[in-house]
Amino acid sequence: MTLHTEIKTALRNACIAIALFTMLLALPSYAQFTPSDDAYVNSASSSTNFGAASTLGVVSPSQTSYIRFDLTAVPSTYTGAQVAKATLKLFVNGVTTAGNFNIDVVAGSWSEKTITYNLQPAIGNTIASAVPLTTANKSSYIEVDITSTVQSWLNGTEPNDGIVLVPNSPLNATFTTKENTAASHPPELDIVFYGSGAQGPAGPAGPQGLQGPQGSTGPAGPIGPVGPLGPTGAVGVVNRGTWSPSTQYQDNDTVSYDGSSWIALLPSLDSAPNATNPAWQLLAAKGINNQGSWVQSINYQVDDAVTEGGQFWIAISPNIASQPSVLNPNWQLIAAQGSQGSAGPSGPQGIQGATGVTGLAGPAGPQGVQGATGVQGATGPAGATGATGPQGPAGPQGSQGSIGPIGPLGPAGPQGNPGPAGPVGMNNRGAWSPGVSYQPNDAVTDRGQFWLATGVTDGQEPAAGSPIWLLIATKGADGALGPAGPPGPPGMPGPVGPAGASGATGAAGPAGPQGPTGLTGTGILNGTQDFTFSTAWNSPLGVTRVIVELWGAGGGGGSCGGGIFCGSPGGGGGAGGYSRTVLAVTPGSSYFVTIGSGGAQNSDGGSTQFNQSGAGGTILLQAGGGRQGGNGDGNSNCYFFSPACGSGGAPDSSAQIGHTGAAGSFLSSCAASGGLGYPVQGFSTTVGAGGSGAYSSSLSCAVTPQVTGQNGYAVLTW
Repeated sequence: MTLHTEIKTALRNACIAIALFTMLLALPSYAQFTPSDDAYVNSASSSTNFGAASTLGVVSPSQTSYIRFDLTAVPSTYTGAQVAKATLKLFVNGVTTAGNFNIDVVAGSWSEKTITYNLQPAIGNTIASAVPLTTANKSSYIEVDITSTVQSWLNGTEPNDGIVLVPNSPLNATFTTKENTAASHPPELDIVFYGSGAQGPAGPAGPQGLQGPQGSTGPAGPIGPVGPLGPTGAVGVVNRGTWSPSTQYQDNDTVSYDGSSWIALLPSLDSAPNATNPAWQLLAAKGINNQGSWVQSINYQVDDAVTEGGQFWIAISPNIASQPSVLNPNWQLIAAQGSQGSAGPSGPQGIQGATGVTGLAGPAGPQGVQGATGVQGATGPAGATGATGPQGPAGPQGSQGSIGPIGPLGPAGPQGNPGPAGPVGMNNRGAWSPGVSYQPNDAVTDRGQFWLATGVTDGQEPAAGSPIWLLIATKGADGALGPAGPPGPPGMPGPVGPAGASGATGAAGPAGPQGPTGLTGTGILNGTQDFTFSTAWNSPLGVTRVIVELWGAGGGGGSCGGGIFCGSPGGGGGAGGYSRTVLAVTPGSSYFVTIGSGGAQNSDGGSTQFNQSGAGGTILLQAGGGRQGGNGDGNSNCYFFSPACGSGGAPDSSAQIGHTGAAGSFLSSCAASGGLGYPVQGFSTTVGAGGSGAYSSSLSCAVTPQVTGQNGYAVLTW
């Protein structure tokens, strides 16, 4: 390679590194958390746990609510200094009596499954006092700034035991919980982390300086000696194009995936790049479209970014004439206004330059606008010509007049002209092919090296010394063979194959032995009951057998992946299993039917059970709940532990009739992706269906499929 080519390659690699580093600095961070625990306590039921309730009661003076958010997903290097703003969002379920409440820090450990009025922890300092609630807030969110508390949690100066909502008399209101499947509006904690703000517009050009004198041409310096050969450069990256699950990637392979660029740190196969995957490192995240200052007349689209009020905003839905604010659902704050920095010291006085020769006269300015013609005055009589008087002395300068009032703010100026087009980027065409005519700026890989076309190639293969191919990255030395990776997660079950052809009827077998004498029956069926919620069932007198049919609950759909842009859909949850059998019962005895609850997002469905001796008793028969759908980021537990994501619930191994629930699927449309439920006569919906995986908000689905799984169901016949 010539010295000229080495210099061009080094400059190009340096420019690419600087550009990638600048993009990473400019990208702000945003995170949204839902509760790990939420429950309320009631002094009227001091020993009762309400952790599974669908609402949080804030009722003076009897009901107080507790909420905790798990922040372990925040990078361990982050402290409170990185938090620009933290906002608590609560969805108001109902307001019976208007009033206000305080938000305080919880000063002790607790769990939503065990907390009661008698076991509630101590209450610490107040975060926000007298937060108002009126009937107009019903079915809408309220937002409260708790930035300083979240900063204390991340700094470790205060333990994260959550917050408590304490009502002030006479408030009577409720908020929805994470268990509420009707509204699906759990409490939220939205955190904006500091990022570098977008570059401001260029300032106006300064005035033209005076023309300096033309300096004399200095003598040409001697040609320097050829420098020593530089050390071998670091191993270059190998651009593999778009990520594919069937490709085996090695160290320093680069791919594009979901709008972002990634580099491989470890060998991998079928391991999609994401922020928690140790095999991949993010090079360049998906960009945003900086539109400059917000203008009322512009129709903004999703991912357009603007500055307004000293802050940086990103559009999360199309809008026009919708000014950004923290209460506007069309915009999301991604960088808050920073504090004013102190003034820097004055620089030293520069050396006085020599006076230049007078420059050439500039071109004449444009002709001014013709003024309006004044009114013709009357012609006066001609006066006599007087003698010329002497020049009078200059009068003293008048005193400075008072400053007039500030005029009204002028209208906004017109939008500036579009900026110049940026430089042409590379077009990665993958591996070089002899049958393709490549164009300027097309990039290919050939024999382990990366080349850029500087002209039309007409089938010429890249090679050193070629006038139309520029070597960008050479092939590095082969690294040592890495250790074998862990086995991948089990794949989704394949579809059931078609039934084979029926074989010939075999000969009749010998008669089996006489079975044992069955239980004495009534000879008739005289009762049936269905169950949509958990409750006790007492065996009627004279009944010794009962037909038990159980349907498990559906698993919840998986959340979408891709950060705030939600680019990868989640998988559908599996449907619950089905079990049917005839059980012996004792007349007049008490049994319990436990109905499985549909799984919330990223949660399994519950099993439906027929128990002996009340709730939690010995399980006589059960139908398993469906498995949760996998999330779009590919890091749900169900990807690594069986049963697999989206698999249907299993029947009881002792059931006389049993069926596994239908499996969920991954879809990219607005259709429901959960496993199909079971139709029930007289019901408008099925039972036990899996919840649908979450889709990107950019799809604008007319009807959003239900994310939570359906509850289970039971029928007893005797």
